[in-house]
Amino acid sequence: MTAPVPSLWSQVVSAGRYYWPRLKWQVICYAIASLVISVLIAVVSHYNLKFLYVMLTGLVSLMMIFAPLAFARYNARETDITFPVSWQAKSLFMIGYTVIIVPLLTMLLPVLSMEIFPGEVNMKIMLLSMKAFGELDLPPMLEMMMSAKLNIYMNGVVPAMLTLFFVVLFKHNVVFKTVLWDVVIGIGLYIALMLYTVYTVFYRIVELSADGEPDPAEVEAVADTAVHGIMVPLMVGSTIFYIVAWVGLMILTAWKIKKRQI
Repeated sequence: MTAPVPSLWSQVVSAGRYYWPRLKWQVICYAIASLVISVLIAVVSHYNLKFLYVMLTGLVSLMMIFAPLAFARYNARETDITFPVSWQAKSLFMIGYTVIIVPLLTMLLPVLSMEIFPGEVNMKIMLLSMKAFGELDLPPMLEMMMSAKLNIYMNGVVPAMLTLFFVVLFKHNVVFKTVLWDVVIGIGLYIALMLYTVYTVFYRIVELSADGEPDPAEVEAVADTAVHGIMVPLMVGSTIFYIVAWVGLMILTAWKIKKRQI
C-alpha cells in the first residue's frame, strides 16, 4: 500500500517548518522595529511632525516590501525546489507570509498607536487639508482610500508581491537582482506619475494662456482645480491598479513555483 498523501494544510505547516529557520530573525527584528515605530508615531503625531509621520509610515511599508527577501537564502534554490511538499502548499505559505503574516507583524502596533494616540496629524487630515479637497464633500469610499491603514498596506503589500515574484523568478544573484528591479520599477512608476501630473497642470495653464497673459489668480485657480482633477482620479485608479496587480502577481508567483517544482 502507498502512504496516504498529506492534507494541503499539513503540507503548508511542513513548508512553514522548513522556511522558519531563515524567517525567525526577520520576525524577531520586525516585531522589535514595529514596537519602536509605534511609539515614535504616537510622539510625532502628538507634536504634529508631518514629515516624520510620513517617513515612519513609509518605513512600515518598506519593511513589508523587502520581507520576501528572507526566502532568497544563498544556495538554497535546489533544496527549495526538491523539498517534498506540493507547489500549492509552497505557494500558500510564501504568499500568506507576504500578504498576511508580515503585514500583521509590521502594522498591528503602529495602527493601534494611531487609534489610541491619534494626535494632531494623520494621512487623512494631511490630504483633506489641501485646498482642492477641503472645499469638497468627498464620498465615503474616497475618504476610506485616504486612511493611513489602507495606504500603508497597499503601498507595502503590492510591491512585496513583486519582490516575492522576483525571488522565485531569478536563479542567480537573487537578492541583488530583486532589489535592483524593485527600485527600477518603483522609480519608473514615480517618474510616470510626476510627468502625468506636470503635463496635466501645465496643459490647463497653456489653455488658459491661449488668449493672452493669464491673471495670476486664474492660474492659481486652474492649479487648484487641476490638483483636484488629478488626485481624485489617481486615487481611484491607483486603488484599482493595486488590486489587479496584487491578484495578478499572486497568480504569476504560484505559476512560477509550480513551473519549477520537481
